[in-house]
Amino acid sequence: MERFPDGWLLTDTTGVIKSVNEEGMALLGLTASSQVVGQNLERWLLRGAVDWGVLNTSLRQQLPVRNFATEVRTLSGMTLPVEVSAVCLARPEPMFAFFVRDMDRRLQGGASVTQSQANPFADLTQLVGRRPIKDIVGETVDTIERMCIEAALELTHNNRASAAEMLGLSRQSLYVKLRRFGMVAEAETDNP
Repeated sequence: MERFPDGWLLTDTTGVIKSVNEEGMALLGLTASSQVVGQNLERWLLRGAVDWGVLNTSLRQQLPVRNFATEVRTLSGMTLPVEVSAVCLARPEPMFAFFVRDMDRRLQGGASVTQSQANPFADLTQLVGRRPIKDIVGETVDTIERMCIEAALELTHNNRASAAEMLGLSRQSLYVKLRRFGMVAEAETDNP
């Protein structure tokens, strides 16, 4: 496991780091495991409590986390986009195993990106001249907002308070957007 190509960290159930491999240390810009062991994982996550809350909730419910996109803060203060997968290990004592993949390196390695991934808005250029720019931009913003809300709700297992925090919204603002996009049940529209 020490030579695993992605970084990994083992924590207790409160998030205190117990072990890390060399790749994990390299991702965080460390030269020795003593620089991270004993610290809380939340300290290294850019969105700290928000990301830890999502990860911890899933793992405590024995749900594996797959491809959770976030950023880590390195020892030098730089930020690095990463993808985290995690599982709860029940034996010999409950622990969480986090596998951390450097997304910058992964994207550089996958140079054969399809055209739609390289420019996801290419289809919008075909609307120019057919529709006013105000309509094109408005619909695009609505689509992106809806996708972000759906992703946050999925990541937080429909915990709206956590989803709102993750999106940088107040809970009230999230409920307004949920209503606007028709994403709440009739019974919920009166009680945010």
